[in-house]
Amino acid sequence: MSKILTTPANAEVGQKVRVDDARKTWTVQAVSKNFTVLVQQAPFEPKGTLQYTVLDWHNNDRGPCNLIGQGYGDGTYSPSECARMLAEFERGDLEVSHRNHVPFTRVEVTA
Repeated sequence: MSKILTTPANAEVGQKVRVDDARKTWTVQAVSKNFTVLVQQAPFEPKGTLQYTVLDWHNNDRGPCNLIGQGYGDGTYSPSECARMLAEFERGDLEVSHRNHVPFTRVEVTA
């Protein structure tokens, strides 16, 4: 039986998760009180190029941050960079993009 995450407190850095019924899995890269950053290989990009999404557990939305271009930092999405991003989310300096957000209902640990 798989484990379903219901709050960021249940998430651990390094876990592989599936959001809703998506085919591809994500890796938990950073966790804060209200948010979680997930990363995965970016499609059609060289190996090691990551894309990210932020889970907003309070609003059950996910998506990129609301900065112009929607990237963050140097684009490596390392654990420390993602932790800095989440600190900005917690302070209210960043939020999930209103334009490119997707609601989520289920986050399942796969490994």
